[in-house]
Amino acid sequence: MEWKGKSPVSNMFDDIYFDPEHGLQEVDYVFVEHNNLIERFQSCDHFTIGELGFGTGLNIVRSIQHFLEVSPSSSILHVVSCERYPLSLSDLEQALKQWPELWEVSQELLRAYPEMPFGCRRLWLFAGRVRITLLFGDAAASLAEYTGVADAWFFDGFAPQRNADMWSEKVFKQVALHSHAGTTFATFTAAGFVRRTMQSLGFDVKRPAGFGRKREMLAGFVRGSATRPVLRPNLRIGIVGAGIGGCSVAHVFGAYGCDITVIDCTGVHSGASGNSLGMVKQFLTRLPGVLEDWNAGAFAILNSVVENTPAVHGALAFRGIVHSAAHERTKEKAQLLTNHHTQLQARVSEHEGGVLEEAGMVVLPQELCRGLLNACEHTFLNERVVSVTGLEGKAMITTENASHEFDVVVVCAGHRSPDIIVIEKKTGVTRGQVAHVRTDDESNAALSFGHYALRFKNNSVVGATYDRNNLEPIVRNEDHSELLTKAEAVAPDILTQSEWEQAKENIDGRTSFRLATPQHLPLVGKLNPSNSVFVATAFGSRGLSGGMLAAETLAHLVFGVPSPIFNKTQSAVSPQNKTK
Repeated sequence: MEWKGKSPVSNMFDDIYFDPEHGLQEVDYVFVEHNNLIERFQSCDHFTIGELGFGTGLNIVRSIQHFLEVSPSSSILHVVSCERYPLSLSDLEQALKQWPELWEVSQELLRAYPEMPFGCRRLWLFAGRVRITLLFGDAAASLAEYTGVADAWFFDGFAPQRNADMWSEKVFKQVALHSHAGTTFATFTAAGFVRRTMQSLGFDVKRPAGFGRKREMLAGFVRGSATRPVLRPNLRIGIVGAGIGGCSVAHVFGAYGCDITVIDCTGVHSGASGNSLGMVKQFLTRLPGVLEDWNAGAFAILNSVVENTPAVHGALAFRGIVHSAAHERTKEKAQLLTNHHTQLQARVSEHEGGVLEEAGMVVLPQELCRGLLNACEHTFLNERVVSVTGLEGKAMITTENASHEFDVVVVCAGHRSPDIIVIEKKTGVTRGQVAHVRTDDESNAALSFGHYALRFKNNSVVGATYDRNNLEPIVRNEDHSELLTKAEAVAPDILTQSEWEQAKENIDGRTSFRLATPQHLPLVGKLNPSNSVFVATAFGSRGLSGGMLAAETLAHLVFGVPSPIFNKTQSAVSPQNKTK
């Protein structure tokens, strides 16, 4: 993109993104008015906008502003927008600053905008009242791999004569598949071949007067055959486990008006989610695929949640993770980050001894759990779960004390999940120990070196071990020494010499357990097609980032609201997938 005066212009298509003088009026006239959004927002419990051409985000930011002004406070707006050529964060910010009246909404979008815009990315704005799903790539290909039904469409690619692919029959066929009988559309263009393509696919097309000097535009109904999602208020959701996964599921389903019960005999954040500090970083692989898509998507949604959800603001300790060049595996990850920085937008920089990932997060897991859970109405039962049974249209949680019936049960019990339900896919348990060190230095530091060394205020954490052979729930002296020796070798300055010596003498730490699959993907989805038991488990060492994406995926499966991931990724994490 380049700027010609106040006009942002696409170099690829030689066309402007918006009119700097009348852009807002055009958005309101073309997209808001001709989709009848104001009236529809006023009476909706949820609403989904589909868009071809995210561009600078102006259409969506303006629509969000209207939604927040007129919709019921409990309603949720979904946006699903396709963009093949995403702008950089700096260009996006420069473009949106043209509109100071939209700045409150723009800031939420800019804080959430993904650093690595590829694949499918779910963003949270305004504590989840607005959920944006960005599909980066070719529109037809992206929509073919995606599940979600729009109530209104914005067709806003560049002019058809400059960007014919966006206005092709294969794109509009996908639009029809992602629409229901009442789905509307609007577009600034009145090109004859666009109108004829739509009509050939059964769209009800009208030609109202265009905006400003433009004689005509197109608007009407898509007449798709998909089923519009219907929310079920007061749906009874039973959640087994109060770690990051369980608290995330409670938070997401609570926002849809469900009746939430969380059951855990050890309290909130008592298992692997109970560490005092945790590290969340971008996940990259040499060959992009479902593993990278899941983990990059998990990072994106967690980033937007901690930035735009007041209830969990305190969970973000600080940003900035150094990937050590002294360790071969982190050196490789650092190189991948650097390569993506060149190709995309990940903010990385050279750092003494490695590469600094500026957006990498150090998180307080306990604060995240408490914030997510306390922000939703729920009942907490301190009972030990023995089993979960699927019934026809129902599910039963049996504890040592009683039996509890629900409409839907979600098992988020980490390494205990296989003891409660039958999981057909192969899983394994590893023991993880972290070392705690008290320091006098209150400065912040985060180093990734195969393990990690984190310092926040007066607390330092070094971790974690991966022990498959010894599953004793104790802090082992030899593990403590091993962790500190490795950390001191690559990051001697993270503690003073006296603090290293004191840390080695005073054994202090914590042990917990992880459940994981051989593919390093979690298990998220319906356990069996014939009942109402779901799982969100087997996150391995990435439970901190994966909980919110898992919860959003389950909401899609239960209600039919837009998915936060592509279909191939959803299939890969499904417990029904037969891959061993």
